[in-house]
Amino acid sequence: MSKCTSIIGGWSVGETGECYDGTVGFRIGPNGFKKAILEIHYDNPKLVSTYQDSSGLRLYYQPASDTVKDMFTMLTGQTMLVLPPGQSRIEKVGTCPSSCTSTLFKEKVYLNSATNHMHLIGEFFDPPIEVLPGDEIITTCVYNSASSKHYVYYGDGTSDEMCYGYLTMFPKSALKSTQQNCVSVSTLSACELAQGVAYNGCDWKTLIKANNTEVMKIKQDLENTCDVTKVCSSQCQATVQKISNTCFQGQTASFVKSLDSVSPEVYDVSKIVEKCQENGSNRISINTRSNYIPLFLCMAAVVKKIVL
Repeated sequence: MSKCTSIIGGWSVGETGECYDGTVGFRIGPNGFKKAILEIHYDNPKLVSTYQDSSGLRLYYQPASDTVKDMFTMLTGQTMLVLPPGQSRIEKVGTCPSSCTSTLFKEKVYLNSATNHMHLIGEFFDPPIEVLPGDEIITTCVYNSASSKHYVYYGDGTSDEMCYGYLTMFPKSALKSTQQNCVSVSTLSACELAQGVAYNGCDWKTLIKANNTEVMKIKQDLENTCDVTKVCSSQCQATVQKISNTCFQGQTASFVKSLDSVSPEVYDVSKIVEKCQENGSNRISINTRSNYIPLFLCMAAVVKKIVL
């Protein structure tokens, strides 16, 4: 599973599938993809044992001519999501800056389609759109939490939220490497994350390594004073306030928790700190979303300072 780094297709509720016109496509066979994994996410919060599933995938293919251009899927978006309740509009932005597209592409590419994970197809253009190395790609997600009573964070579960854009582009030969990810975490772009750029004075690259002695000590102190299944007590709050590491202060704790490669102990500490800092809520336990409605997600390619 860890070797699967490319996305060749996806589906969500309301979609009918996607076909290409024969001039572009994802190559399969000796000179293309030889294996694929079908991943299906289920949501059964009430643990109903009688549910049955008959999901499947029907794949259509045809012989490729010499003129067919190979496609690739680029992932954009934002993974640092701290969404407070009672808000009619919350906007989160993920930027793939010009410095990143210059690193990703060695020549111009064409944007063929844009799809988001929130079950809405977003084609806001007449494809294909030319994208040059040095152009900027912005993904904007807007949420409505007016009827929610709890904070919602980034996560895989249905009670969590996401902000991703799936962009199909061609030709694949324009990629400088196999890197097809340009997802932001807060204000840091994918390129800055790859370089280990500090965030608000936090040396997260060192912090997230497993068995960090400082983190293990902080976690032990929190476990001695905090019950993660109940409210964030005054004793727990006092322990959180004593943490001097800048990585666990303010929104930086949410940033650290949003990183893909974070160690379990760093994640646990960040989660407790984050929950104790919620405005208007002192609960540490993981919240369940209540009618948390994503309004829309749109992808805009900024080409030569023109928003499309």
